[in-house]
Amino acid sequence: MDQAYLDLKAWLEQTRDEPLEGMDTFFDLRIDEYEAHMLPWQTNKILVIS
Repeated sequence: MDQAYLDLKAWLEQTRDEPLEGMDTFFDLRIDEYEAHMLPWQTNKILVIS
């Protein structure tokens, strides 16, 4: 098994009992990072459209 799978499996086991995060909280916590996070996708979109 590759390391990414094992890391994900370990994380899932560690966080199993944590309550799910609500959608509003999820986006409220990440809104400031959204533009930077989406920048690579915007660049690729421009390349595909061209």
